Amino acid sequence: MQHWRPQPAAAFYKKEPESSELGKRIVGEGLMLMKELGFEAFTFRKLAERLQTTEASVYRYFENKHHLLLYYMSMYWLWLEYQLTFGLQNLPDTQVRLFKAIDMLSRPEQLHWEFTGLDFTAMQHVVVSEWGKVYYTHDIDAENAAGLFADYQRFCQRLSGLIREAAPGYIYPNSLVSATMNVLFVQRFYALHLPTLTDLQTNDDRITDFVKSLVQGALNPYFES
Repeated sequence: MQHWRPQPAAAFYKKEPESSELGKRIVGEGLMLMKELGFEAFTFRKLAERLQTTEASVYRYFENKHHLLLYYMSMYWLWLEYQLTFGLQNLPDTQVRLFKAIDMLSRPEQLHWEFTGLDFTAMQHVVVSEWGKVYYTHDIDAENAAGLFADYQRFCQRLSGLIREAAPGYIYPNSLVSATMNVLFVQRFYALHLPTLTDLQTNDDRITDFVKSLVQGALNPYFES
């Protein structure tokens, strides 16, 4: 784990950020600035000013700020998929595997985050706060065709596979995963910004219990004894 780092596909960038110190700084400082300002107020001009470089230099790496946000999202899903790969090893019971995956997904702060130059708190904040700006856009069909959501879709398919293993008779595994993902991120977002719409608080462990209760209720009739 110490030497692994998620590598998003080339579709997200124009020049590999990991290929230079400036590229690494763009990714690291860009994450912090996006957390501070929010996606709407974040610009490459402001990022260039923070880095004491030119705006054109930032554009050499990323076509626009939306692609940079997609790059962060891709890193996040690649990281979680990697954590699942190791976290579910040696767990033969299918129900145990499923609920272990939910636990890991809903409590990412308890997992290993050892990537130099990337602040986990900032990453988690950006993923939660900017969730809708990634997947609910006018260009989603074209971006999907270009493979920009492949990492997220593969991660969700992995979760769907765990549901199929644990409850073979359940016919809505993909829909349940999508609903579960939305519940997780919407509830965390509400806890941060619209607290009257949730019973949970930021980083409240009850989010795990809440999500598990939803999945358990849907799958109970289909679990194999």
